Parts: sequence; C-alpha cells; structure tokens
Amino acid sequence: MVNREDIVLLHRDSSQKTLKFCLPILRAIDQNECDGIGELLERESVVWQKSEAKQVLHEILPKKFGLYMFVHTSLLHLKFDPIGSRCAQRQILYVGKANGSAIDSSTIKSRYQREYSRYFNCTPALTANDPENREDIFKLAFNLISLEFWWSECRNREIIDPLERKLIKLFNPPLNNQHGLRAKIGSQEPAF
Repeated sequence: MVNREDIVLLHRDSSQKTLKFCLPILRAIDQNECDGIGELLERESVVWQKSEAKQVLHEILPKKFGLYMFVHTSLLHLKFDPIGSRCAQRQILYVGKANGSAIDSSTIKSRYQREYSRYFNCTPALTANDPENREDIFKLAFNLISLEFWWSECRNREIIDPLERKLIKLFNPPLNNQHGLRAKIGSQEPAF
C-alpha cells in the first residue's frame, strides 16, 4: 500500500513531476455556452455529489447512469473574509460517463469498480522515466494527489455523450484521452 508521507519524505529533494493544465480560454469566457451547459446539467441531472476518491468508493456509488469527474483538491485551504470561510483550489483531471450504451452497460458504480479501483494502492515510480501511458499516469495521480470523485445521475441517457464532450472541451482535463493521450508529465524541475 502506498504511504504518501513516506514517498514525499523520500523524494522531497528530487526533481518534481508535473501535470500540465491548459485552459481553453475562449470556451472559459463564453458566458452563453457556460450558462447553457449549467442549465442543461441542472435540468437533466440529479444533484452532483462528491466523495474522497479511494479504492472502495464503488461500494457507495449508485447503480445509475450519469457523468463523473476526478477532481484534484489542493491541500492548501485559503481563508476568505468576512466570514472566514476556507476554500481549496480544485482542478478537474478527468471527465467520464457511464451511459449504459449497447456497447457498454456501465453504471457509475460498475465503471468506478471496473476501471478505477485498480489504480489505488499502487506504488508509482517517481524516479523512473516520465510515465507515457494511461495506466502509469493514473497510478501516479490516484496515489499521490488528493482526489475527489464527483458524480451526477442523468435522467435522460441521450444527453450523457454530448454533455461529456462539452465538459471535456470546456475543462480540457489532462487525464482524458478520447483523442489520444493528452496527459504528459512535464519535465522535472527542482521543488524549490
């Protein structure tokens, strides 16, 4: 089992691997598109839910169709005035679907159990060459990064595919690979 504290202690002074985030600016500032996606999600989805991403999370996930995301949550929480609420930066790493199509009868629960549970509790290589394939990148992200799993059941299965495509284009998550592996671990840089 991976012990994050031991890995940090052993590799703190080593060169650091990075995930590259690229924000599609024109989509991010397109108020009409963002409002339209938000309204469609509200109209067609049950409330979004989130939980810490971990190996056994599938045990509480619904046997329903819908959308999901893996979201990095920074360990740094910033305090805001006037009420002193705290907020952590979040970055969407992956957007997925469980749509019960003729090809794939996945539900949110079965998709998580079959596709993602296996990446937890693995020891990612930190000193080897940068990971180039999906499995190695997922092992690195799922074991070293603080992750939340967000999901939403969709009442209308017909909108799951187009909504997933819209969310991927809007957020440009680095772990999605529908159009070839996008995630590249950046060159190693000193931590400080």
